[in-house]
Amino acid sequence: MTALGAARDRGADVQVLYHARNDDQKIANEAAIQKFGLGNICSPRNAQGLTLSHNKTIVLTKAGAAQAVLTGSTNFSVGGIFGHSNVVHICERNDVATGYLWLWSELKKNTAKSADVAVLAGKTPLPQDPLAKQITSIFSPRDNLKALDWYAGQATGAHDALFMTFAFGMNERFQDAYAMEVPTCATC
Repeated sequence: MTALGAARDRGADVQVLYHARNDDQKIANEAAIQKFGLGNICSPRNAQGLTLSHNKTIVLTKAGAAQAVLTGSTNFSVGGIFGHSNVVHICERNDVATGYLWLWSELKKNTAKSADVAVLAGKTPLPQDPLAKQITSIFSPRDNLKALDWYAGQATGAHDALFMTFAFGMNERFQDAYAMEVPTCATC
């Protein structure tokens, strides 16, 4: 939190969307914002409906253009950063960062329709060729299980290795994929 205020004080354009639905997390977030004097750079995210409050993204922009993105499952908290073994991805590609900046802008609209399932699925379709050299963002939520089935298909068809993080239990689709017997290497 101190680093955000320091960046703002140096003249950086720092903007934060925070979870602000009526619960204990809202109270904790607003207390931290007050404690660190960040009220002028923080906007509440309290839209109801299909939109999620679980987005964890930092987008670096220069002269208004997206340059890089940090995203993943790590909560931006002391416990999330130092206490959990969560995943953080940093991508320094303008096209990928631009997609995340678009998502952030949709979420900032703070309406139940901003970043709804139809908009997200249309903006980030599933890759046609998953083995092509590409980086593809797949935003959620979705209104069907096609993305989950797509990921399970990737797990089932992986030849070397596929690493995934399962936050609240492993869906049956992935249990089947990861339960496959892997042939042993005779020369290993």
